[in-house]
Amino acid sequence: MGESETTTDVSVDQFSELPPFIIHHIMSRLSVKQSAQTSILSKRWKALYTSFPILDFYESYTYFTGQNRWLILVVENNVKELDFEVQTNSTYRMYTLSQTIYFAKSITSLKLGGCKLELPYGDIRLYALKSLSLDKVCVTEEMLQKLISRCSLLEDLHLSFLALKHIYISKPQNLNYFDYRVSI
Repeated sequence: MGESETTTDVSVDQFSELPPFIIHHIMSRLSVKQSAQTSILSKRWKALYTSFPILDFYESYTYFTGQNRWLILVVENNVKELDFEVQTNSTYRMYTLSQTIYFAKSITSLKLGGCKLELPYGDIRLYALKSLSLDKVCVTEEMLQKLISRCSLLEDLHLSFLALKHIYISKPQNLNYFDYRVSI
């Protein structure tokens, strides 16, 4: 080498320099177990894993301890969009969704499928909810009416395969889109 040539052997961790949204996108392509394993890469990746906005329950019910603890995290971390679907073979043993969901003030889009909604003990506080989708959800007419009437910003309502004889929607102040599908 000549006098003007110098070499530096510095290894740069280019993955840790990626912006959080790209790291979250990478994690979304991995299984929950693999995403958890990325937390050993660096302190930054560990912090990003704990803030990972996608939970894959189809694969990983066992990764979460305590019934409905994950839903408390959704409420505490001000999640904006929640898409929750339970795959079940039986209509008699449906998963009853925790009433914690009714206190998620920051949720703007809520998609629920294959679960059961019960009347809340307190008030429904889905103040930011703009889009609601219920697919194969066990819900009473009274519960559906209460849910819809407490969501004053609701713009889009999608209902499919609900076992209801009547649907009554009152006070749809901002409702722009309503879609109701039944099984034939």
